[in-house]
Amino acid sequence: MNPLTWALLGLLSLAAILFLYFEVLHPLLLLRRALEHLIHGDYRIVLLKTRTGLFRQTARHLVRLAEMLQQLDRQVADEGFSLRAILS
Repeated sequence: MNPLTWALLGLLSLAAILFLYFEVLHPLLLLRRALEHLIHGDYRIVLLKTRTGLFRQTARHLVRLAEMLQQLDRQVADEGFSLRAILS
């Protein structure tokens, strides 16, 4: 193969790698980091908006889940406070 063909193959390979990183790997790593925050009780989920929909729906579900967990955490705290007030 001539050098032009090699250069073209190199550019196509680079484009494929960049596409896979920015459209698959990076959003997946952001989702993983958000899940780790949830595990540790941090319900403030910050996800970057993705251009494509590969993980968009999953990210929306994760944000909704974090909101629900935060609401439940507040509700449990409020009920615990009320229970302590009743018992004392």
